Amino acid sequence: MRTRCSKSDNLLRRMQNICLTVWWYDSTIQLLLRILAVCFVLQYNIEASAQLEYYSRKQTKRTVCFAIITC
Repeated sequence: MRTRCSKSDNLLRRMQNICLTVWWYDSTIQLLLRILAVCFVLQYNIEASAQLEYYSRKQTKRTVCFAIITC
């Protein structure tokens, strides 16, 4: 009876270790995916704001040129 208990205890410990390992990997992967998502969003926002600034400068130049021509 004692050997059965120790075998089941060892099996239980192994299963707990496996569960903890899987949980750790899962948490780590989720964290890395979140970091990648944040970096992607930041990069997209930086590019979008740069394009917006470029087009707004272009539009401002057009408006100034149009104002100079009409004056």
